[in-house]
Amino acid sequence: MSLKDYRFNESTKDYERETELFGKQVSISIVYTPGETAYQTLEEFVLQAEKRLDWLKQNKALAEQELGKLYPGWLDEEDDWEESPISKAEFVSRLTPTGVNFLEDLSFSLFYDDGDTFWGHGISLDFTKDCQFNQASIFG
Repeated sequence: MSLKDYRFNESTKDYERETELFGKQVSISIVYTPGETAYQTLEEFVLQAEKRLDWLKQNKALAEQELGKLYPGWLDEEDDWEESPISKAEFVSRLTPTGVNFLEDLSFSLFYDDGDTFWGHGISLDFTKDCQFNQASIFG
């Protein structure tokens, strides 16, 4: 993909497009502020972001492994908030990727809908510009 595949969103001041990730349609958002990145042009920045997106597409297992670490073990207990406890695999399968945001330093976050597992909160997996996993967060 190239810059021509992105549209500028005036209200959020980022560049956006849709793509398929792990079998789902997701939104891609790129924050680019001239002078605040190591890249001279927006085209170069988009190319670098796309390389990281390609890496992410090839590393679904890593994302699922990190998501699995959020599995609330207390779901195994009979008196839980949920009538039917779920396995870790079921927990991960409920999570749906919704978007990827790239920041000026090319670090990026992969966002998931929680499938109402955490009462409608979102989940993010954060990666460094070098595609190293940083942290998982539940938000909202």
